Amino acid sequence: MSADEVRQIMDRPIEIKPMAAPTGKAEIWIFKRKFDERIELVQVGTQPVMTTLYGPDGRPSIQTTAGDARYATVHYATEETIQLLLYDGRFVSGKVSRQAVKFYD
Repeated sequence: MSADEVRQIMDRPIEIKPMAAPTGKAEIWIFKRKFDERIELVQVGTQPVMTTLYGPDGRPSIQTTAGDARYATVHYATEETIQLLLYDGRFVSGKVSRQAVKFYD
């Protein structure tokens, strides 16, 4: 498969790394994509509520309660990295790795 055919199938690489070769031109083309993306709303804590209570003798005391729950949006996805070795403009071999990613808004 030629470099042009790889571009038709995979689009443009995000990075091209030159590689040492005894003769000819060797390059590693790197592509990344995310899939299986989903979003969830998760509880990340509570906002404490402090209230002042007065006893029968008129003395104040502070009471803390859990209060309202705090939520955040969490994003889950699988990130795939594809590395293709091209030698003199021809596809030689490829490698795929996957990693689960998670981040909060």
